Amino acid sequence: MPPAAAPAAPSAPGIPRRLLSTLTVKEVGFILVSLGLDKHVDNFTRFGIDGVVLAALKTEKDLDGELGISSHVQRLNLLSHIKDWTDKKGVPLELVKPRVVNIASASGPNFVSGLLNPPQSAPGTSTTP
Repeated sequence: MPPAAAPAAPSAPGIPRRLLSTLTVKEVGFILVSLGLDKHVDNFTRFGIDGVVLAALKTEKDLDGELGISSHVQRLNLLSHIKDWTDKKGVPLELVKPRVVNIASASGPNFVSGLLNPPQSAPGTSTTP
């Protein structure tokens, strides 16, 4: 039997949301990419930052150090989003989807292999020149 879908959070009309506590580590990675924080996906994955842990991050110090967000502005950006998602009872579903990103801006082999889902070529076709 397939796992049940995560519950949707109550939301403003027209903005479907997911409760922060239901997000997987991979979905937190999608959110980081959506916010332009793709270079931090590897650290968040390495430390198993899922939605429950993400919601527990409350201070800039929580994001510095091991998680590696050294930029004050980037820390404030993420913290303000976490607070917003907590206050509004969920993350907009549009942020919890895989994104196509500029590979040159991504970091680490785990990011490319574990987070991006490259399009599959049709049977009988090749993507090599």
